[in-house]
Amino acid sequence: MNKSWGGKRERIQEMGIVLVSLVLIGIALPVIFKAAGVFYWEFWRYKYLGMDLFWEFVYPLIWSGILFVVSLMLLYYLDWYKSLYVMGYLWRMIIILLFFPFYESTYFEAFDAFVFYSEGVWRFRPFLALGNATQSMYTVVSWIHGILGPSYRLVIVIFGTLSWWASIVFDRVLLKEVKEGLRKSFLEVLLFFEPMFLLWSSHYGKDPLIYVFSIITSLLLYRFSREPSVKNAVWILLSLVPFMYFRFWYVAIYGAVLYVLWVVYARGRKRVVGAVLGGVVALGGMWGVLSLFGISSLDGLLLFVVKWSQAWAHGGAAQTASITSWGDLVRWYPWMWFTALFRPLLWDAHNMFAAYAALVNTGLLAYFLFSLGRLKRMTKEERRLFFLALVVITIWGGAYAIVSYQNLGTAVRFRSPIWHWMLIFFTIVGVGTDKEEKEREPECT
Repeated sequence: MNKSWGGKRERIQEMGIVLVSLVLIGIALPVIFKAAGVFYWEFWRYKYLGMDLFWEFVYPLIWSGILFVVSLMLLYYLDWYKSLYVMGYLWRMIIILLFFPFYESTYFEAFDAFVFYSEGVWRFRPFLALGNATQSMYTVVSWIHGILGPSYRLVIVIFGTLSWWASIVFDRVLLKEVKEGLRKSFLEVLLFFEPMFLLWSSHYGKDPLIYVFSIITSLLLYRFSREPSVKNAVWILLSLVPFMYFRFWYVAIYGAVLYVLWVVYARGRKRVVGAVLGGVVALGGMWGVLSLFGISSLDGLLLFVVKWSQAWAHGGAAQTASITSWGDLVRWYPWMWFTALFRPLLWDAHNMFAAYAALVNTGLLAYFLFSLGRLKRMTKEERRLFFLALVVITIWGGAYAIVSYQNLGTAVRFRSPIWHWMLIFFTIVGVGTDKEEKEREPECT
């Protein structure tokens, strides 16, 4: 472990570049906010008190510099330092401090962030609320505002830094298994520099927290796939507890992933017992959810699904699906699943943001399809990662198909907590290794 700076001029220079850039961002912020629209600034100043120049411009920039320096020292201590991480942090700050105001000024009416801020900045809430994501967000932001002050954009900087660290951990632990350098670099660039993901994994909302929790659970799932045991399964279940406060359905999603991995990787009596026990738990959980929402018949369940789905059909990216029967749902469902995972595509673009998201999605999907012939050239660990990604996004897509189809903009945001698995699914197939490169560790069976 390298614990001294050792006269690394390049690293000092990179740190200086980032700090100077943050100062320049501070100078540019008032101009950017002015360009974003007078109404946007008036909206902030009059509706939410305490939003002056210091708290909105200077204070979050100071903290972004502090968090960067502390993170850099920790990276060097852990011997995890990479120039890609440093530039990734700078690019993330540029996205959330310079570009995000334009997005906010356009879609501010649909932003939960404004409600979270207004509720969290004036009242300190000591406890999270089990099963109530909104109240739990009020609590989290009240902690930050209560300790660090009433700065809206500081919360974005903190959430962005947490997501940046989560991406680093994912890169250090899982992406090291991708052996081919060019494809690994491509994957890392998308993880640390893709603007739409950086925006949604940093904004003032639940998605950054869900992304951090998802990374933790993902690492544990990978460990379980290598060493299937009751102990590792328990650790996965414990990692699902935070989801119960913010998006409780992720407990079911990742619980289903664990169930599949148990059936695939466990052996002997443990496989049978786990499969039966998991099935009983799933049925019990399903019965509990139906009882909670007062659903006592198939028609009631269909009505609930349609009502929940249509709740997201608003805004410029809204879609409509005429579902009046179970037959309609069966016919529409494959396309809804595809939409949740892969759209918008080029023909869905209707504005600048949708056009960019469509370009990224279309490019990744095309890359995946053209690379399918290389499946057999992956190493064992790469195949393991691909299988994990396939299981996660299949189950996640099945759960989110109902809501993501109705609004393509929301679909992009909802995918941010599993962006790391999406990238592995899209890109790892393209990894071509030499025939003589074989995995030294035995494949888990």
